[in-house]
Amino acid sequence: MWNRVFRWTNVLLILFTLIVYLVPWVDPKSFWPIALLGPSYPWLLLLHAGFIIFWIVLRKAYFLMSLTCVLLGWTYLSSIFSFQFPQSGDEADLRVMSYNINVFQGLMFNDEAEAAKRQNSFRSFMASLEPLDVFCTQECPERFTRWLARELNFPYHYTVRGTTILSRHPFLVQGGLNFDNSNNSVTWADIEVKSHRLRVYSVHLQSNSITSEAKRLRASGDLQERETWVGIKGILRKYRNATQKRADQAEQLLQHITQSPYPVVVCGDMNDTPVSYVYKRIGQDSGLVDTFRKKGSGAGFTYGGILPALRIDYILTDPKLGVLNYDRYKKSFSDHFPILCELKIQ
Repeated sequence: MWNRVFRWTNVLLILFTLIVYLVPWVDPKSFWPIALLGPSYPWLLLLHAGFIIFWIVLRKAYFLMSLTCVLLGWTYLSSIFSFQFPQSGDEADLRVMSYNINVFQGLMFNDEAEAAKRQNSFRSFMASLEPLDVFCTQECPERFTRWLARELNFPYHYTVRGTTILSRHPFLVQGGLNFDNSNNSVTWADIEVKSHRLRVYSVHLQSNSITSEAKRLRASGDLQERETWVGIKGILRKYRNATQKRADQAEQLLQHITQSPYPVVVCGDMNDTPVSYVYKRIGQDSGLVDTFRKKGSGAGFTYGGILPALRIDYILTDPKLGVLNYDRYKKSFSDHFPILCELKIQ
C-alpha cells in the first residue's frame, strides 16, 4: 500500500515539474500565475533526489521516473548547478564583476566602529580580486558610486538610477535605459580592450518588492486571521505587477543588445531565476553565453535574502568572448552575492 502511495506521489511530482518546465515559454503578460512556479525548481530537484534515493534503497526501478524527469530539464539543471573547471594557462583580457550592493545596507551602521570594521573588510575583499577591469553594481546611488570609485580607484564611472558601471578603461560612449513607471534601469558603456571595442551593460530589472512583507508574514502571520490573507494577496499583486514589468523590460533590453555594434557583456540583477521568461529572452534567445554554465562550479545561487536558493544575478557574454573562469563569493555585505568572470578576447 505505502509503495503505491509513494509511487503516485512521485508521479504527481513529475507532472508538476513538467509544468514548471513550461514557465520560460509563457509570457507573464499573457498568464502571470505560472511565473510563480519558476523559483520552486531547486526544491523540486531536492524532492526528486529524495525519491531517487528512496526507490534505489528499495531496489525498485521507479527511480528512473524521477531521474528521467530531471534529465529532461537538463537546461534548467545546468543553469543552477554547474560542474565546470577553471581554465588555467590563459591570461584574462578582461575581469568583470557584478554585484547588487543593496544601497550598502551591509556596510553602513549607526555604530561607527562597526561600520568602519565592515568597510575595511569590504576594501580587503575587493583588493583580493585585483586586477579588476569593470565593476557593475546595482542599487548603488550616485553618492555610493563616488565612494566606490574613490576607495577602489576606478577613474571612470556612470550611473543611471542607481545602476552603475565603474571601469579602468575609458568610456567611448555611454548611455542608459529608463523604464517607464519603474525605479529600475540599465546602464551601458562602450570600452576598448586590446584594440577591441566592447559594450558593457549593468542591468537591474524590476524588483518584486515583497521582502519586507514576506518577513512580516513569516514572523507574525496567522492563516486564521484575515489580515494575513490580505497580506498574501498584496504580495501576489506586487509579484504580478513586477513579473509583467520585467517581461517588458527584458524585451527593451534584448532589442538594445541586438542593435549593439560591438560584442556585449551583460551583467546584473535580473530578479528572475533561470526558469523564467526573462532569462529565456535575455540569456538564451539573445544567443549570449551564461558564464556560470560555462565555467561555474557547484550551486549558482546569488541571493542571500529571505527567499533562499535563488539565482537571479548573471554575467552573460557574446560568444565571441572566451570564458576562462567564473566565481561566486558568499559575502554578507549585501543580500546578494558578488559574481566575477574572466574573459578572453578571441
